[in-house]
Parts: sequence; C-alpha cells; structure tokens
Amino acid sequence: MDLVKALEEAGTAPVSDALSRLPGVPGVMPVSIRRPVAGPAFTVKTTRGNWLPVARAMEEASPGSVIVVLDEEPLGAIWGELMTRTAMERRVKAALIYGYTRDTMEIRELGFPLYSLGTTPMAGIPGEGGELGVELDLGGVKVRPGDMIVMDQDGVIVVPRERLEEAAEATQRVLDLESRIRSKIQGGRGLYTILVEEGLLGRVG
Repeated sequence: MDLVKALEEAGTAPVSDALSRLPGVPGVMPVSIRRPVAGPAFTVKTTRGNWLPVARAMEEASPGSVIVVLDEEPLGAIWGELMTRTAMERRVKAALIYGYTRDTMEIRELGFPLYSLGTTPMAGIPGEGGELGVELDLGGVKVRPGDMIVMDQDGVIVVPRERLEEAAEATQRVLDLESRIRSKIQGGRGLYTILVEEGLLGRVG
C-alpha cells in the first residue's frame, strides 16, 4: 500500500475519524488548495518574519515534502509568490505556515497548496538564526520532521510518523464503512436507523 497516496486520496475527515477524532492544527486557514494533499513534514522554526530559514529549507527539502514553518513571533510575511515558485521548482508538495503569507492571488493562480495563520502585505526581513529539522508546536499540535501532513479544504491533520501504517489501514476501514452507510441511505434507510444497526451511537463528551 502506498501510505502517502492512501491518506491523500482520503482527505482529512476520514483520517481524523480513523485516529479517534484527531484534531486539526488550530488557527490556520486555507490560502490556496484545490484537492487533498499529503506529504512528510520538513520543519522550520523562525521568528519575527525572518524568512531566510524558509528559503534555506527549499535547498534541503526532498521532493514531495510539505514545508511546515513556525514563526514564533509573527510580524511580516514569510511566504509569498517567489517562495511558492521556488517550492514548485523544487517539487515541494505544499506548505503549512504558522505565520503570515502574502501574494495570495498569485499563489492561487499557481495552484500551490498553502495554509497559513493569516495574510499581510508587509514582507518579512531575511535575517540570521532559525532552525531546520526541529520539533514544532503549532497551537498544541506537535509536528516532527517526517510526520505526515494531510490537508484539504477542511483543515490540516498531522499523523505521527510511527502511526502512518496504522492510520492508512484505519482510514480504509472508515472509507469502507462510509461506503456501506451511503449505500443504505440511497436504499431509503434513515441515518439514525443505520447508526443503530452499525453500533455507531456513542456518548458525547
């Protein structure tokens, strides 16, 4: 089984269900995304709009990676059109920016999958410092290098790398269940009745 492809084709909702209602990364919003995408995280830590470490990451990230950036004190934009073009040339798959971005219209036209905390027209400043390949804390959600990032219009899910195979297998079971429920609905059954039959009713809280 191609684990990355399996999670990418499923999208975030089935993956969240498969991992016991795994929450998404809080606070981030889609800037540009047309379809579900998944890839291993290449992590970057920076601060105060310093985008130079992000540019360095482009030189080191493997094709198919998802760039994940934490700006510890967001100020100016650390991602824009030129960074996007660089990412695409380097075959980076997507980016999750826990900070500010800009050039939204151009990025959407390019079709590059991108999430961020927000946008600003003000550019950040390239400076010293920053760290690559470190664990990040995105609003309480931990991201380590190699963890699987799954994103679509609903949000961003982080699958721990050691749970990747488990997640793919459990996600397939969720998809099979949803297909069965969908068929019953199309056959005229009510959703409540189906949930009772499938033993899916549970407590809230």
